Amino acid sequence: MSLLPRLYSGISHFNFVGSTEAVSTKFAFLFSRWRKRLKGGIQLTTVAGKHGGKLSIPDKISAETVAREDVLPETVKTGFLKFDEMISERREQARRSLVVQVQSEASCLELREYIENISPVNCMFHYKLKENHFVLVEFKDNCLQEILLNWCHVSDKSTVPVASPVVWFKAAQAGRKRSGQEITSIEDSKVIRVSPPPSYETILNLTSQIQRVSPLMETLHACTKLDELGTRLRFFTARQVELAMSGLFPHCAVLPFGSSVNGFGKSGSDLDLIFRHDLSQHETSMGNSNRSLRLVYQTKTSLGGPRPLTQRQMELMADLLQVLMPGCSGVKRILQARVPIVKYSNDFTGLDCDLSMSNMTGLYMSELLFLYSQLDPMSKLLICFVKTWAAACLLTNPSPGRWITNFMLIMLCIHYLQSLKRLPPLDVMVKAAGPEDERVTDDINCTFARDLSRLNWNSSCPSLPPSKILKGFFEYYMNYDFGAYCVSITTEARLTKPDYSPLYIVNPLERSLNVSKNVSGEELEKLKMALRNAAWVLESGDLPVNSLLTRLGQNSNPLPPLLQTGFFSSPIPHASSVEGEPAF
Repeated sequence: MSLLPRLYSGISHFNFVGSTEAVSTKFAFLFSRWRKRLKGGIQLTTVAGKHGGKLSIPDKISAETVAREDVLPETVKTGFLKFDEMISERREQARRSLVVQVQSEASCLELREYIENISPVNCMFHYKLKENHFVLVEFKDNCLQEILLNWCHVSDKSTVPVASPVVWFKAAQAGRKRSGQEITSIEDSKVIRVSPPPSYETILNLTSQIQRVSPLMETLHACTKLDELGTRLRFFTARQVELAMSGLFPHCAVLPFGSSVNGFGKSGSDLDLIFRHDLSQHETSMGNSNRSLRLVYQTKTSLGGPRPLTQRQMELMADLLQVLMPGCSGVKRILQARVPIVKYSNDFTGLDCDLSMSNMTGLYMSELLFLYSQLDPMSKLLICFVKTWAAACLLTNPSPGRWITNFMLIMLCIHYLQSLKRLPPLDVMVKAAGPEDERVTDDINCTFARDLSRLNWNSSCPSLPPSKILKGFFEYYMNYDFGAYCVSITTEARLTKPDYSPLYIVNPLERSLNVSKNVSGEELEKLKMALRNAAWVLESGDLPVNSLLTRLGQNSNPLPPLLQTGFFSSPIPHASSVEGEPAF
């Protein structure tokens, strides 16, 4: 069965009531849902349009139900969605996708008619970056290569004639009539219009009206989570690089990892990419191919070792991005880091990208976190809130240094949920692994059960609302003995610290490494104080719950802490600067 119904789990984009209007204390926003799929496209209906432009969500909505809205529908039948299946289906979508720059939103009408004459269209998304309008087109058939070769051309002979899946839809010739059925409105074109993420002020104004913790957590997650278009654009960005390299490496793959695919992503975050020369060899090593191949490619060898070779290849890829790839700008080479990366921006998808070649542990860590998000969807609400709270308290910082990172916060949240018996320790998943789950990269064993339906583990925790879980999180770590014990998601037992680091968080895949080795004693004390303050706010009720996001850690800067830290817009520090920490 195709995974497409799962992936169309709903595009949620929100048009919030302006600050000049009276906002309901229960929070009001426009909530758009899929209504039905039509032949040749998808049509959206705005539920809020039937309620005078506002839609209030009742306080009594089950928090578990709200958290499960992110779970793909097919998982109800099959149990859980596999990470590899999700990646495979998203890559197939990207192979059939084309980004078209148009003059305005009105051009979408004519584009739809023109594109349908070339090949049937599955869906189209209109989005805007600054003053430029773009449409992401997904065709029903895998015909993109034929379209690029036969239906696209280079208008300026002074430019490099690159055949890229990003094109411009030029205006029709004067006096030329459009053929086919006339389209008179944007609704008739069946183009999905996606609004940009809400601004800082909108989110702060909205959350300031909420008096209860559970609705606050739900609203914050709904405002900031990665939506359908954001996910598609990330895989499309990876596909653009993959196409450029496929001449030399026909079996290559550029795979997103980190927050883009681990289930805890947010809109506006960076895109982490890993380039694999030959994905078929990777699949063969996992036992997915039994063919006996006797013809072997002639290749070049390097006498300088794997790291100098990787650095040289990354430098060549940086030149390719900078000189030949349309839309790629701001290319920076960071080749001396523990994990060499190339940073660049994609102007057509609005993403800041980090491209690497030797960080498969980051991909497997993303898979592990994805599985945890499947096991307990409530973890998404908790992690989203904790990361926002930590930024408001100035515990995290966009620049690498002695501060706590978002990946460390995710580890703290998962460890806490394991203490509640909501999530299994990693050792349970390792014991349930079969031969098909074996993964080893750079002598690091990344084997654990990928099919959660085979996992012999059931949550013994009673159903709890998000507010109880959040309060328990602050109280748990407020009383945690960081001086004597590690924080580990690998086992149920509390492990003693092997060294005198202020904070010791075990890397789940490289268990001899401390992902929080960079955290100073001063920053740990700040964390403890922030935990006590947050627990007091929730216990006493003397301050509004929104003070967890706007008042803790506030200094003389008149801007709210969320704006001081730039949480919603600044990139997360790249983990290559922290020993043993994957890129999240």
